[in-house]
Amino acid sequence: MVRKLFLYLLLALTALFWGSSWIVVKSLTADLDPILIATGRFLLVSVMFIPVALWLHVKGERLEGKDVGMLILLGIFGVALLYILQYSGVNLTTAINASLMTTFNPTVTLLLSSFFLREKIDFKKVAAILIAFLGAFLVITNGDMNFGTKMSDITGSILSLLSTCCWAVYTVMSKKAVGSHSAIFLVVYASIFGTLLLLPVAFLTPTAPKLLSLSLYDAGWLFYLAVTCTVFGYFAWSYSLERIDASEAAIFIYLVPLSSILLSYIFLGERLAPYSALGAVLIFAGVYYSTKEGSEKY
Repeated sequence: MVRKLFLYLLLALTALFWGSSWIVVKSLTADLDPILIATGRFLLVSVMFIPVALWLHVKGERLEGKDVGMLILLGIFGVALLYILQYSGVNLTTAINASLMTTFNPTVTLLLSSFFLREKIDFKKVAAILIAFLGAFLVITNGDMNFGTKMSDITGSILSLLSTCCWAVYTVMSKKAVGSHSAIFLVVYASIFGTLLLLPVAFLTPTAPKLLSLSLYDAGWLFYLAVTCTVFGYFAWSYSLERIDASEAAIFIYLVPLSSILLSYIFLGERLAPYSALGAVLIFAGVYYSTKEGSEKY
């Protein structure tokens, strides 16, 4: 019982860290371009993952030429494009709206899995997916159909939604690749390859020199993102999944946007607008029912 409570605490802490990332990024965008934030974060992550890559090599799981193409794609969708879109999105919209878009991930993953992995979707799941889409629409528009008056906010929410789609693509690709490699191998090398892809894009941005002369404030928050949200978050999640059911762990994913909403209110003064709140409820409901296993299987 004590062990399970420890795992729940670990998962709750992971959800808190992940939920805080939008608030940190929203603050950092006042000084840094979103691309520079992503690059700085994953430069630090890659440095931390190099010893892990060496350990994997010693253990016998080695990087081979045939893996490079797959890892480049994982680096594109799981790191480079994902975080460019996510950080650009949170720069344009509220941290709350950007975080709510991530709850849509299981639904997009389900759709992609049905197409590429031939996983079946029944009528109830289709209906649930449509409900989640309606919820996302309400969050993006906040019930205001006069798009011209809030185009920046809408664009930010859409970019955040596209970043969620990137993560879904990464998830499906990882499912296909995990048979030949461990999950830790994929995340370590996807992070390293993703960083290599981010670097040339970052140094083409007009404000690239800022990455070489970071303030102590910006460097500290980039370090926070790298350590808590990526390194700790991944290993804590993997460690917990090895010891409890995936269905138990999945519950804690719902804490991510909830913690983001609370922290956004405390530190940024953001409030959840009425239509966005309704949209969030619909997304949660749609995601829950679209990913829920049928009771007839038990």
